Formats: sequence, C-alpha cells, structure tokens
Amino acid sequence: MERILLNEDWEFFVADVDKYFWIPTPKQKVEIPHDHSVTAARSKDAKGQANNAFCEGGAFDYVKKIYVPREWKGKKLLLEFEGVYMNAAVFCNGNLIRRHPYGYTEFHCDITKYVEYGSENEIKVTVISNQPNTRWYSGLGIYRPAWLLIGNDLMIKPWGTYIVTQENRKIQISTEVENNSGEEKAFTVKHTVYDAEGNCILEDRAESICGAGSKQTVTVCFEDDDLKLWSVDDPYLYTMKTEILCGDTAADESETKFGVRDISFDAKHGFRLNGKTLKLKGGCVHHDCGILGSASYTGAERRKVRLHKENGYNAIRTAHNPPSKAFLDACDEMGILVIDEIFDCWNVSKTTNDYGMFFEKYWKEDVTSMVMRDRNHPSVIMWSTGNEIPERNGSSDGYNTAAMLADYIRKLDSTRAVTNAVCILYEPGAQEHFAEITEKFIEPLDVVGYNYMPDRYENDAKLFPDRVFYGSEAFANDIFNIWEKVERFPYVIGDFVWTSLDYLGEAGIGRVKYSKDDIGFVGKYPWRYAWCGDIDVCGNKRPQSYYRDCVWNNEMKPYIGVHDPEKDYENEDASMWSFADLISSWTFGGYEGKKVHIEVFSCADEIELIINGVSLGKKKAGKEMKYRVMYEAEYMPGTIEAAAYKDGVLVSRSVVCTAGEAVSLRTDVSVSDRAELNGAVLAYVMLEAADENGNVCTQSEKKVKYTETAGVKLLAFGNSDPLSEESYTQKECCLYRGKALAIAELTDVDNIDPDIVASAFTFLS
Repeated sequence: MERILLNEDWEFFVADVDKYFWIPTPKQKVEIPHDHSVTAARSKDAKGQANNAFCEGGAFDYVKKIYVPREWKGKKLLLEFEGVYMNAAVFCNGNLIRRHPYGYTEFHCDITKYVEYGSENEIKVTVISNQPNTRWYSGLGIYRPAWLLIGNDLMIKPWGTYIVTQENRKIQISTEVENNSGEEKAFTVKHTVYDAEGNCILEDRAESICGAGSKQTVTVCFEDDDLKLWSVDDPYLYTMKTEILCGDTAADESETKFGVRDISFDAKHGFRLNGKTLKLKGGCVHHDCGILGSASYTGAERRKVRLHKENGYNAIRTAHNPPSKAFLDACDEMGILVIDEIFDCWNVSKTTNDYGMFFEKYWKEDVTSMVMRDRNHPSVIMWSTGNEIPERNGSSDGYNTAAMLADYIRKLDSTRAVTNAVCILYEPGAQEHFAEITEKFIEPLDVVGYNYMPDRYENDAKLFPDRVFYGSEAFANDIFNIWEKVERFPYVIGDFVWTSLDYLGEAGIGRVKYSKDDIGFVGKYPWRYAWCGDIDVCGNKRPQSYYRDCVWNNEMKPYIGVHDPEKDYENEDASMWSFADLISSWTFGGYEGKKVHIEVFSCADEIELIINGVSLGKKKAGKEMKYRVMYEAEYMPGTIEAAAYKDGVLVSRSVVCTAGEAVSLRTDVSVSDRAELNGAVLAYVMLEAADENGNVCTQSEKKVKYTETAGVKLLAFGNSDPLSEESYTQKECCLYRGKALAIAELTDVDNIDPDIVASAFTFLS
C-alpha cells in the first residue's frame, strides 16, 4: 500500500469539559507527534497528582484537511494511527468511523465510503483523557505518527506479512491478501530477499486465487544454509520485498525487515539465543521520551535504545504497554532483546479512569494489534500479558483470563514465550501461600516474571522444577545480590531493573528523604521525575549506572561519588527504589572543613583515595567488598583521586577537580543517524558549564538561552532536576548540576551543521 505521512498541518482545539460537550478554545496549529500535556502548565491540584507528574488531563480535537483526487476512486483508503492517548474517536466528514479507547496500540480506520473525491475532506480525532487514568505519565493527544494508506483492488492487508525464521535457516512467509473488488482475482505472490548490502539472495513465487470481497493467506518457505544469524552482538537484518502481481502488473508491494534467529527457554539451559545460553541484562522503560513528554520521534526512540546498548544492557521490558514502531526498529538494528508488554490491568482497575473500564470489550482487539504489528521483529522474544495484575490470586476469574490471553497470543504467534510480571500478594497472610495461590495464574505461561521477589527463586524452583524465572522488576540498590542469583541459577534467565531510564510520573518514588515530613510512596509537588533510573531523563549516567558497570563487569575507571554536604547524610531515608544520593563532584563551596562521605565503585582489588595529594590509604575493593568502598574526609577545594590496583599494580585512576567560575558553555551535538520515517531529524544538544580549565561546574545553575536560528526548530529545553518547575517549551533553561539538554528539529536536512546548532545556545547575560 502507498503510505502518506499525515504529521503536518493539524488544527488543535482544547475543550472545556466542564461544559459538556464541545466549546473549543481558539485553534492552534500543531504537528504530529504531539503531546499537549507536556506543554501545559503543571498544577499541584492536578487530578493525576504525582503519578502523572502533576500534569492535567482534558479533552481535545485534532482536525486536518486531506485532499482526495478523483483518480483514487475505487481504491481503499485507511487512516493509520500509531498511538493516540486516549479514548480516541475518529471522524471523516462528520461521520464517526471508529472509537479506540486504549492509548498504546496502533489502529486503522477505513474511510473509503465517506470521502468526497476531487475535494478536501475533514479528518477529526477527538481525544478524552480524564485523570487519573494511569499510574505513570501518559501524555495526551496524537503522540505517535499518523498515516494515510492507499490500497488497490488487491492489496496486502496491514500487518498481513508474517515471517517465521529458525536456526536451521528456514524462512516461512505468510501473506494475507485482500480482494476489495467485486470479482474473483487470480494473482501471484512474489517474495524477494535482500541482504544488508542490498543484494538479491533469494526469490520465489506462489500463485493463488481470492474471491470477491474476501481474504486469502498464501504461505511459502525458503531455506538457505548461508543465511547469517541475528544476535545481540551481530544484529544482521535482511529485507523481504513482497509483491502482489496480476499478470506482469504489481497491484501492491511491501518491504519487511527481519532477522534469522532461534530462541528457546527451559529450566536446564535458561534462555538460549541461536543455541547459546544468554543471561538477560535488562531494564524496564516507560514510553515517554523525557523532556519531549510522550511525543514519539524516531530520533528520540533510537536514542533511548542506543543509551541502553552503550551502558551494557542487552534487553528491555516495555512497561507496561507496547512501544512505538521506531523503538522496536532500533532494537532490531542495535541488538537489544525485548519483552513486549500489553497491559497494566485487566478487568480490575488500578486508577479511576484506566483501561480496566474497556478490557472486557477491547482486549482481543488490542492484543491483536500488538502481536500482529510486532511479530516480525527479531528483537521481540516474549509477549507479556500484563503487570502486577490484581486477578493473579484468581479473583474476578483471573485464572481463566490468564489462560485466555496466553492461548490467544499463541494463535497469533507461537514462536515466542508468553509471560507475565507477577508481584507479591497484598492480602493479609496471602503471601505465605504465594506459590499455591498463584499456581493456576502462572500455569499458562512459558516464563514467569517476578517483580521484587528474588528470594523466592530457589524455593519456588523446587516446587515447580520446570519453571523458568526472571526478575521482571528489581531494585537497583540490590543488584549485587540479585545478579549473584541470576548467574548461579540456570532457571533464572535475567533481571530487569526498575528502571534503566528515568521517566516522568510516579514522581519521587526513588527520592532519598531527609525530613520526617516527607512521607508517602510518591513525592509532593513539584516532584516531576520518578528519580529511580540508572540513566536520567537527559541521558546522563547516574550513580547506580556506574555501580551496575561493576556488577556486569563492564570496563570502567573507578567512580567517585560524594554525598552532598548540604544534605543530612546521617538522616538519609532511602526507599527501595532509591540509590545512594551521590554526585561525582569536588565542588562544594561554603562547606570547607566540613566532613563529607565518599564512595568509590570499582572492580579492582584495592582502591586508594588521595585528596589534594594526601593519601587516605588503600582499602579492599572488588567483588569481595561488593564493589563499594567508603571513606570519610574533610572537604577542602582541590582534587580528589581514586587509584585502582589489581595484584598490587596500578591499573586505572579517576580524578575530580574543584571547579571555578563557569566561563564557557560546552556543547555536544548529536544528530539523528538517518532521515527519520516520521519526517523529523533531531539534534540532541548536551550543554554543560565549564571553568577555564574545562572542569564541569556542578554547582552552576546559570540560565542558558536559545536564539532563533535558521534550520533549527527548538522542540524541548530542560534539565534533570526532579523538582524543576520550568516548562520544556520555553527558550530559557537553568542548568542543573551544571548541565541541561536541548532537543531541536533540523528543518534543513540537506545542510546540517552541528556548529550552527551549538551556536544557538548561550549563557543568558
């Protein structure tokens, strides 16, 4: 099918939902992807509270005019929405085409019989998001790309190509062909396989007949012993071109990327990729893109995946909903394995206006969307039916629902494992009987995820010797003990930290408390981020990421972390989602002579800490000390140095210097590595204040401004401060710990100059 991107020239109306039903405010011009929530003012009185980062809900209209030429008459016209949050209603020329409540699954709307040819047609999408409707930041609006699909009489149905590969280099391709005409059609399905260099390596044809107004699935098989396998270290991709031929004329065609790989799960060997056991070094992620909110640009999604790859991860769990297409494409290309999750709740809701209201009627439609859209991605190794489902104890017909979902997924795709993320039982006394109560819930699964229950692995493996486990959520501060179990038990295939990348919403769950007045699971306004990620929302490594490098044996120099003397170290109250409240700095003006607490992370045998040339002595480090060494010292400006020794030999060192006054703004511009499918090429501009010697000024909160620059369109401007009240849409931003991030769309893609992008950002004088 021909695909036309519909991201530009939408009119946007905000409604007054209290005057039901439609008194719109003056229209605005917007482009898709669009998240209204991230641009609107936050409020301490927002109904979603900290769960939704104190952002408001609302009701909106998106309106766009589409010209439909007369020559399209007789063709099938579909709208494709990759993601609309939430309660979408799609209209064409005033006619309701479809409702789609779930905010995270792709859907199609057939507008063929409602369009007027040779004229403009009005497409309207109504979005209603009454808070609270989720436990994290959702965003609002058409936040993923939108498309117009144009099909002929004979066409490949959307999601109609299904490629199954095996380790023995066999490829099975099923193609669902749709006949939209009033007569029977004979046709040929032609498949051509191209390698990564674009060379044609395989070709085959199959003939078939499809009745009027019906569908026909055609299946063919290839076999080639020379096909390269896809793996996390060598994610080799092929391209399958599928053509529907009527005689010598191509009625339709499509291209599908795929990888040849074999996966298996069992209690003896764990998870095997291409016959080799592999432990999953995993992280959980939400769908938002940091300071962009939920707006899903391809460049932003690719950067999320790249950050994981660069920091040693080989797997991601998409909590708690299907990710974008662009995210999975990036996982395919970079070699990241994926647990693709569909729901956070079933019939029993967790918040007032969540998906529990719609599950009974729409579950099959949404599961179909996830599996059929994503089943050709070699990165996807498991389908997750849900997270911390209240019905895990069998209530509300939970056992039967668990089996129903697993069985239905296997009908759509039987080549991957079915899983679910199960947590403890909250009812008084129930956890003592966890294994017995949850047995029937877990029984339909191929692999079971345990949220925060690593201490159950060994005992439950004795009760269920064929059960395969993984940590579907885990605390970063317990990674040493958890990973020891992952390595020791073959039936434990990996672990997924909550979270690998920080996110909006569930604000403050990872905060360290210093006051008895700071109570509760989440933080009070103006908390914005969860503050539990290994990597912050701007892409900077946090202390737990450096510690994970040690546990996973990633090459690294010693990490020096200092407890900020401004905070009351003796009264730190850390939640399970917290980590040591450290900053890699030796700049604490005003605290000269005061005691500071220092931690060093290292895989080396010994660490020697040296402050201003004076050694504080060597201490044991490495695995024996769980990679953590503690020191106390008086703060005096100068240098702090950690020297690492193995077998008595100095192998590496790290030095942190006291920074002086911020005199320069250092910029690092990273441009999208290819023209993006959703029409935008992004530049990520990392900004940091430096003194005259190049040291990062971690105490600097100077304001940085953006100046309008040709070819550079500012999309978001922010920092990692979890308590910031600054808007991401303004053209000025304060530094946090000396750093900030700007994200810009480069509109002149034929003339991209990173230096010009960097020059748009300067200190505010």
